[in-house]
Amino acid sequence: MKMRIWWLVGLCLILSVTIMNADTIYTWTDEEGVRRFSDQPPTEAADVETFAAEPAAPADPGARDSYLRMLEEAEQDRRRLEAQREQEAAEAARKAEEEARARRQARIEAERERLQRQIDELNNRMLGPYFSQGMRQAQIDAIQEKIDALETEE
Repeated sequence: MKMRIWWLVGLCLILSVTIMNADTIYTWTDEEGVRRFSDQPPTEAADVETFAAEPAAPADPGARDSYLRMLEEAEQDRRRLEAQREQEAAEAARKAEEEARARRQARIEAERERLQRQIDELNNRMLGPYFSQGMRQAQIDAIQEKIDALETEE
């Protein structure tokens, strides 16, 4: 059984290769109603349709050059767009860095003002038994160190 199937498959392959290599293909329906295909006209009289295989047109030598030119232009466009994207990304990164630097500077300035207000409040505070000049100066010095640390961050 398997051998018969393989013979039929082989026969179909041989026939299909023969038909594919044909210049003209004939098709008709025989007396039993079976549709037939061949590269040879039928021996009996029948209503035959023919399909002529047209040879492929020779390739235009300029078409390859045109194709290669089109590919080169596409590659140049890709490179140009990639360079433009890189430039835009670098510009966006530069702007983001400038904005971050400005935000940082504003934060430092706000902190400096807050610390300076604390120093001013300490200077305006009255001295007494629980708050001496030495205590005031120690707190002012601690705040001044914070201000100095902010200036080194800049």
